[in-house]
Amino acid sequence: MSPLRRLVLIVTIAVAPAAALAYTDDAYVRIAKAIEAFGEVFREVQVRYVDPVDPIELVDVGISAMLEHLDPYTEYFVGDESEDMQNLTTGNYVGVGIVVDEVDSALYIADLRQGGSALESKVRIGDRIVRVDTVWADSLDQETLRTHTRGEEGTSVSMWLLRAGRPDTMKVMLERRALQLESVYAADRLGQSVGYVKLTRFTSTTRDELLESIRALERSGPLSALVLDLRDNPGGLLEAAIGVTELFVPQGREIVTTRGRAYEETRLYASTRAPQYPKLPLAILINANSASASEVVAGAIQDLDRGVIIGERSYGKGFVQSMVPISQGSSILKLTTARYFTPSGRCIQRIDKRGADPSGQKESFATAAGRAVEARHGIDPDTIVVDSVLPTVLHNLESSGVIGMFATQYAARFASLPQDFEVRKPLVEEFLRYITSLPTKKRDPLLQTMQRLQRGFDGMNMQQATKTAITNLQAQIEREYIALVRSHTPLLQRLLDEQIRLRFTTGNVQYLRTLLDIPTVLTAYEVLRGPKYGAFLAPKLPSDQ
Repeated sequence: MSPLRRLVLIVTIAVAPAAALAYTDDAYVRIAKAIEAFGEVFREVQVRYVDPVDPIELVDVGISAMLEHLDPYTEYFVGDESEDMQNLTTGNYVGVGIVVDEVDSALYIADLRQGGSALESKVRIGDRIVRVDTVWADSLDQETLRTHTRGEEGTSVSMWLLRAGRPDTMKVMLERRALQLESVYAADRLGQSVGYVKLTRFTSTTRDELLESIRALERSGPLSALVLDLRDNPGGLLEAAIGVTELFVPQGREIVTTRGRAYEETRLYASTRAPQYPKLPLAILINANSASASEVVAGAIQDLDRGVIIGERSYGKGFVQSMVPISQGSSILKLTTARYFTPSGRCIQRIDKRGADPSGQKESFATAAGRAVEARHGIDPDTIVVDSVLPTVLHNLESSGVIGMFATQYAARFASLPQDFEVRKPLVEEFLRYITSLPTKKRDPLLQTMQRLQRGFDGMNMQQATKTAITNLQAQIEREYIALVRSHTPLLQRLLDEQIRLRFTTGNVQYLRTLLDIPTVLTAYEVLRGPKYGAFLAPKLPSDQ
């Protein structure tokens, strides 16, 4: 037996009991053969490949390719990536307090963190990053930029920014500080007595942050109900989801069950603490980007009839990941080890070619009060509400960043937002002139398509009358396009107002100004204040009653 195979067998035998997995003799042989084959290929590449190959890099690539075969959530994090994963679970990191977005291969400031040096240095949302220290930003993406903005606490990084509307770049020196990735993005009162809290992630501090936010709202007056917004929350720690749910459900009630192949991965999690708010009417907001821990909370609240779920069907991520340190902790394996099941017994995992549940569970379940709920595709809300869908012409202007670019350019005229600022007709007309000056491809895909067609016809041997008709049609479409944008003036004014104000603050501060303009939030507010809340949660009697 080769030394490699002997080592494989020793490792396999040693690891299997720890994971409480039952392997047959045939399984041991197959594992040994597979690893021996990998070792032989690796050795041949190292010895005989035409160019030198970094062995560590080669193994990392091999591991990543292997894990891609399993499911979308099992991943291998190396070095700085491993540190980033730990930061996401603890909520702590050292940086300058910026959130960056990539638009047309350029990096822009998308948001600012409270307490970060960027906010104190008057960096604004919409600023374009030109250079970081000695590195030009056109050679960076969001991931590689992080290697420059993160670092040792107390050190500094120089950054050159270009702000539309200013003639030259601005240089700022940003200090790296210890920052908290807060779970609570926004908290406020809706009307007189309905509380609102938006959670963006589930970390080790989420339960305490949420509890403190609710108590802070109570200090300004009693709360009659609470809206807990989990829209666009991708999840995080299972323990954090359990801690959040414990605030609202009776002690001893099941919250979630995990079932895995290893013995220790099969476990029932029940509330171990008396709830802080056992009877406070509750609405949970979800959408297609609410996943994992968000679905644990929503599923438990729904199955226990503890609150109303409002919004859109959730993402459907019912896999549980465990963080396994690799190579003395320098790397982390995020490994799918179990599925989670809500109190009614349903698995939330969306069924696809890599997410199929082999247990063959039934598809229909019932809440504690007998309300029908379904499995295998995420959490279905008790009432479906889709957030505003902009008219196509405005959606294209917003998604392409045109409205944001104009807002940046306009805001650059002021050191601070004028107290009497209001988007009036002259500003709308200025915006219309601005979009007319832009290249067609920046404004609308349909206009760009028409322009391509015109160029194609120009290259054909067509009669001049036909070419003139096409040119006239293009001009007519341009005129009608501007008229179409103008026809949505009230909505355009709101979008411009939001984006311009955003240049003088942070995303969450601006977000709070428009809460009741969001359909899901408004619906939750109305449900919690009227008889619909009780109707949604009313027990369902058997049909023969």
